[in-house]
Amino acid sequence: VFIIDPPQEEVWTAVNDTLTFTASVSDAVQVLPDRTVRWRSDRDGDLGTTRTDSAGQARLGPVLLGPGVHRLTATVVRDLQVLAVDLATIHHVLPARVRILAAEASRDGVALRFTANREDRFQFYDVRRWVDDQSFDQGERVLQIFAREDTTAIDPLPPLAQTVHYAVSVVDDGALTAPSPPWSLHEPNGPILPFLPWDVAAHPDLPLVYVLDRASPTSHLVAMNHEDLTVVASRDLEHGACQYLDVGDGGQGVEVYLSRADDGISVLDPLTLAERAHVTMGYGAGSVAIGTDGTVFVSLGTNDFSVSPVRAYARAGWDLLAEGGHHDWGRLEPIPGTGGLLEVSMGSSPSALAHHAWDAAGQTLTWTYLDVPDGAWIAHKVFRIDPTGTYAVTHHWGSVFAADATGAHLGNLPRGASQFTDYAFSPDGAIIHAGVSDARHARAFTFPDLAPTTGVSLRGIPWKMVRVGHWLVALSRPEPGAERVGLDVVRVAGP
Repeated sequence: VFIIDPPQEEVWTAVNDTLTFTASVSDAVQVLPDRTVRWRSDRDGDLGTTRTDSAGQARLGPVLLGPGVHRLTATVVRDLQVLAVDLATIHHVLPARVRILAAEASRDGVALRFTANREDRFQFYDVRRWVDDQSFDQGERVLQIFAREDTTAIDPLPPLAQTVHYAVSVVDDGALTAPSPPWSLHEPNGPILPFLPWDVAAHPDLPLVYVLDRASPTSHLVAMNHEDLTVVASRDLEHGACQYLDVGDGGQGVEVYLSRADDGISVLDPLTLAERAHVTMGYGAGSVAIGTDGTVFVSLGTNDFSVSPVRAYARAGWDLLAEGGHHDWGRLEPIPGTGGLLEVSMGSSPSALAHHAWDAAGQTLTWTYLDVPDGAWIAHKVFRIDPTGTYAVTHHWGSVFAADATGAHLGNLPRGASQFTDYAFSPDGAIIHAGVSDARHARAFTFPDLAPTTGVSLRGIPWKMVRVGHWLVALSRPEPGAERVGLDVVRVAGP
């Protein structure tokens, strides 16, 4: 048994480095002195022969290798019999030929600028990336650039990491040069949040997304700018665990509405997250939703079926306008353009689906229980309605329902072995994006035929998603099983 030191694969050295190689030879019991070791490079041929010393080590060096990638072989022999063979790959490269001038992060990715290489033997630029405490040897190629004057590069999907490093090498007449001095970017996708969001909602006018950590006893809310990838505001919600949130205009301008498990709802400033109002209702709230006419709808956890759990309030003065429903608390989602709502129950098992018709003029709220047939599934944790108010998608298995008083089951998204984590829609409802739980990818489907179409690659594994104009804004995990997320913003339409 023997090992070429250093034993790791993909060793990088510069042409002007002094190279010495060591082989450690032993069997299962002891080191083996006085053994012959033959050294050979697949590029330069035989390099020499050495013998192991009393410690079982054989050294070769200094060695002058030609530039290029060498597959180094060390063979142990005794009395012409081959006892063992070991291999190592050596990237023996020319000195660095370029340097990075700038690296700038945006939601389009990381834009690199570097100096040009003017040598006649130039073949192409090799751009590589690695993260956090990894080394250059562990990096991956971002792209190759074959035009000498093209000294800009875009990494469209930089990883969700604390620090991302870049270097540019030149392939010079078939041999790699040494990489440029690295350029490191801290949080190129914005801050990494140390939790898995319970709910996410977008501001209708500003590039803000609100991310809720439902943790008990103290929930946490973060407002993030998905254009410049920054945290705008954050606050602990000291009143205990929160449920679902909504962002809308109830007549006092756009505000953040947050359902509270202890009692009622809180209304927050959309920029600072300062509390503007706490409306007590005698019960904890499971969800809050702002209707298309600005009515504030709340689903309460009454634990009493004689009490109507769904309430409609006027934001000005908080007058109770109507009440209805027959479930314990549930997740309410307003149906755009209709004034109605769909609700998936949170307290019953199996979950129930209901429609609430809102008559603003008569101030009545009419509840209809909707049948969920076999082969269809609902879940309050994964529940979205498209922007046209035509259909809803729910559950990790992608069941699609009509967003009306019939609640007709329209089919299921063809998911294969995947499970979906969240859904987002094009403005016209014609495209459904579905985040998958096991890949850096969002699948896409057309509506109404629910047929697969071209999806989109992401920086991480999507956990929650919203669609904002031409952009898909996801909160994604860096790797499977991670208990943290980062902003993952990709263009899915438009220029």
